Amino acid sequence: MNLPIIGIIENMSGFTCPHCGKTIDLFKKGGGKKAAQDFKIPLLGTIPLDPSIVEQGDAGTTIKKTQSISQIDKIFEAITKKIETHLRNTNKKT
Repeated sequence: MNLPIIGIIENMSGFTCPHCGKTIDLFKKGGGKKAAQDFKIPLLGTIPLDPSIVEQGDAGTTIKKTQSISQIDKIFEAITKKIETHLRNTNKKT
């Protein structure tokens, strides 16, 4: 498709226990960062496992519509800002 790659987003990056608050790495940690370094592209962010994302997706709504601002909202917003900045800078060059 010859589309430029803006960056990498690491999905399923840790799980925060709802009972004790401790973050557990269920899968290897740092794969997104390593891939970004290997391919010399930005790591846009890491998204942890969050059951509320699945629940809201299954209900046909978004986490944004049903909860106050959460940590996951902040992560998605930070990633979105990086993408917007990249697109703005790319558009300035053309």
